[in-house]
Amino acid sequence: CQRIAAEGYGVIEDTQRFLDDAAEVIGSLARSSKIEDGPRMLSEAFAETMADMVGFEPGKLSGYSTGLVSLDELTGGTHGGEIVLLKAKRKVGKSALCGQLCATIAGQPKELPEDPERPGVKRRQWRGALILALEGKRKDWSSRMACAHGRIDYNRIRTGTADAEDLTRMTTASNALSNLP
Repeated sequence: CQRIAAEGYGVIEDTQRFLDDAAEVIGSLARSSKIEDGPRMLSEAFAETMADMVGFEPGKLSGYSTGLVSLDELTGGTHGGEIVLLKAKRKVGKSALCGQLCATIAGQPKELPEDPERPGVKRRQWRGALILALEGKRKDWSSRMACAHGRIDYNRIRTGTADAEDLTRMTTASNALSNLP
């Protein structure tokens, strides 16, 4: 919905097509959304909010770390189920930033209660991250992510001027990223 709203502020060539596409997206969201408890009173939502606030630990993030301290301080980290829309001018590093944020978040394990069948053994569940790109090809995204993760000049990969060290770092970064959910 935020994407549709943002696009609505831009130049729209075919208004009817824009409206039809928006209606289809919103309709599919409505069909796929699950309302867990049905309508609820606002007082219940406030009670949940207050309970969450009591559970916050001072100085600890309430969400997942992005790896960017300043951003985490402003937002409390990212939180499950959030959708983050990243928009900026062309060629300013949106892909690299988005890819690194997703890799950082996906690489953080979530601690679960002890396994009842194996006392003393902590269980972990890996978080996942999803990139929905409005532009760019999958291989471009994966290349950019691996280059950013491996600290490799993307232009060297793209122009075929990468050396053996670049290729080794690219392989190491690709393997590490491939194992993330």
